[in-house]
Amino acid sequence: PFSETFSDRYAFVGPLPREKTEEFKSDGRKTVYISLGTVNNKNSRFYENCIKAFSGENVRVVMSVGQRTDENSFSDVPANIELHTRVDQMAVLEAADVFITHCGMNSVSESIWCGVPMVLAPQQSEEAAVARRAAELGAGLRLERRGPAAIRAAVEQVLGHRERYRQAIAPLAAGFRAAGGAARAAEKIEETIARQTEEA
Repeated sequence: PFSETFSDRYAFVGPLPREKTEEFKSDGRKTVYISLGTVNNKNSRFYENCIKAFSGENVRVVMSVGQRTDENSFSDVPANIELHTRVDQMAVLEAADVFITHCGMNSVSESIWCGVPMVLAPQQSEEAAVARRAAELGAGLRLERRGPAAIRAAVEQVLGHRERYRQAIAPLAAGFRAAGGAARAAEKIEETIARQTEEA
């Protein structure tokens, strides 16, 4: 937002998602991926609500709970829900149908890159700003309440309109790829050095 307020001294080169290092195979069911990131991810109540939301549903749920949450602390976890300390996010996103995310800039960028619609569940102020912008651009649906019924309803709504979300995401992903990434950043630095050398 407000990109017009930046001068030509700034270059928007987009994200540079890392290559996946693991494989993740779809099993034919819709895949719901859930992650609250790598920093502020200790939120057992939210994870429990997600387990309740999708218990017995005909979806595959892949939940990354982080190192500070004991996977074994959850009881009655149904077979359709997988709990992991960590996953290869790019690998899972390649197969995911919807991503419940805390809206860190990295996670949202990788979800857009992979064309995956999101359920936006920010926890902090900067994540709320990212969530608001993602919703404005049609890339996801803001989760207003955090109970099991609300979580399930939000995912159902996104899955029910998945093609609409994917159509909104497609030009964003194309823009990311066209922005140039690290190569464009290096070019911009070299151009700036060359210009300053000429001016000197």
